[in-house]
Amino acid sequence: MNGAIQKHHPAWRHWITVCILSFLSAFAVNIQPTIVERTNLFGIFRNVMGEVAPTHVITVIALAWLYHRVLLRERRPFSLTAFLVGGIFSVFLVVGMSFSSYADFSFITASKRQFVLALTVFLGDWAILYTGIKLLLEKLDSLALKDRLYTGLWGKIDRHIFAFSVLVILACWVVFWAVYFPGSVPHDGRAQLNMYLGFQNISRHHPYYSTLLMGAIYSIGASIGGSNCGVAFYIAFQSVACALIYGASCSYLRKKRMPLPAVLGFVLFFAVVPIWCTYAQAVIKDTIYAGVLPGSHWST
Repeated sequence: MNGAIQKHHPAWRHWITVCILSFLSAFAVNIQPTIVERTNLFGIFRNVMGEVAPTHVITVIALAWLYHRVLLRERRPFSLTAFLVGGIFSVFLVVGMSFSSYADFSFITASKRQFVLALTVFLGDWAILYTGIKLLLEKLDSLALKDRLYTGLWGKIDRHIFAFSVLVILACWVVFWAVYFPGSVPHDGRAQLNMYLGFQNISRHHPYYSTLLMGAIYSIGASIGGSNCGVAFYIAFQSVACALIYGASCSYLRKKRMPLPAVLGFVLFFAVVPIWCTYAQAVIKDTIYAGVLPGSHWST
C-alpha cells in the first residue's frame, strides 16, 4: 500500500530533482551562445535567456514530464553506456556551440563566469542525452527479447533483407539524383577529374588511386555521350556500390540478431537522411570512403 502511495505521490526530493533537471535542460536547449559580462549569476542566466517565451515554458513542462514519468518515477536501473555516450556528446555540443559562434573556446574559457555558464549547458545537455539514449537502449533490448520468425510480407523482407535494403536505398537516392541530374561536381571532384584528364598536375592532396578510379569511370561515360554522361555514369557506379555496401551492412546486423524493426530503421537512415542522398549524387571521393567504414566491420 505504502509503495503504491509512494509511486503516485513522489517525495519532495523527487520533485526537486525533476525541477532542477528540467530547468537545466530547458536552459541548454534554448540558450544562444553568448559571452557574459561581469554581473551576478542570476543576471548571467537572465541576459542569456532573454525574455521568457511560451516555448521556454512548454520545454520545461515537457522535460519535467519526461524526467518524472520515465527517468525517475519508474526507477529504471542506471545505464553506464548511456551515461558515458551522453557525456561525450554533451562535450561535443558545448564545444560545437563555441566554435560555431566564435571559432574558438571563448564560450567556455572567456572567464570563470563563462565557464559556469558552459558547465550549466553541458549538464543540461547531458541529462537529455542520457535519458534519450537510455530509452533507446531499453527499447532495442525489448525488441531483441521479442524477436521472432516473421511470416507473410515481413517474412519475405526478413529472408531477403540484403536485396530489400539495396532496393529501398537506391529507390530513395534516385529521386534525389533526378533533381540534380546528371549530378553535382564539387571543387574536389572537379580537381580530381582535371588531374586525370591532364588539365592539372597530379597532387597528393587527393588520393592517387581514387583519382584513377573516378577518372576512368567518368571517361567511359564521356566516351559514350559527353561530359554529362560521364558524370552520370560515375554517379550511377558509386550509388550502386554504396547501396550494396550499406545493404550488406544492414544484412550483417540482422544476421547478428539485431531485431528486424531496428534493422529497417538503419535502412531508412541510409535511404532518407539527406547527407547520404547528397553524397550519392556528387562526384567526390568522400562518397566511396563513407562506405569503407561500415564495410570494414563485416568480418568482426
